[in-house]
Amino acid sequence: MNIFEDCVKKGRLKKIEPDIERAARELETAKDELERGRHAYTHGRWEDVVTQSYFAMHRCARAAVSSRGYRDTNLYGLLAALEHLFVEPGQLPEGTGKRISEAKDIKDSVYNGGRASIREARPMLLLAQNMAKAVFGLLKLPGFDADSIEAGIPERTDPQRGGQPSSNEGNFNREPNYNRDPGYNRDRGPSRFGHGGAGGHGRSSRPPSGTSDDSRWRPGYRAAR
Repeated sequence: MNIFEDCVKKGRLKKIEPDIERAARELETAKDELERGRHAYTHGRWEDVVTQSYFAMHRCARAAVSSRGYRDTNLYGLLAALEHLFVEPGQLPEGTGKRISEAKDIKDSVYNGGRASIREARPMLLLAQNMAKAVFGLLKLPGFDADSIEAGIPERTDPQRGGQPSSNEGNFNREPNYNRDPGYNRDRGPSRFGHGGAGGHGRSSRPPSGTSDDSRWRPGYRAAR
């Protein structure tokens, strides 16, 4: 039994009729959160960028899963469904769940009183925008055109606040090494979803490492199998 089947069996995922109306509501909220994140970016409010970007990604994931007839009860189940329904068939990039999990770790650090910087905010906003473009392009719901999602980073009204991005930023897109830490931890969730686990219990204030490859988030992307 794979992780997806186990989530369905244990109630972490509920089988429902494909819920296009709910998917549309989630996408609408994701658009609003992206706009708030972009606005916060222009004013150097990095903590707001981090939180809004994460929630936009979460909404997009829920929209995608709802459209295929499943409803999550927690992040663990949501990422398992996203992996099974979209990543494994090659409709979303490999490592999608890991990047969402890493983003949640940074969002949780902010919620727990940590401070964010442009080093976290910029790649998270780019990741959220690219994921939204991909999901909008996959679902093709009326009124939700992938081209309506901005691709670039907005200009800042105060470019000196918080410093400038460096050449090694945009670091949420490293491919995860699924064989590095095999196994399952009940508290953290499956290790394949990243260092914080799909259950979201991990708390990490350090930025994730790696290099950017935004091309893998193009709508219609097919993973190399």
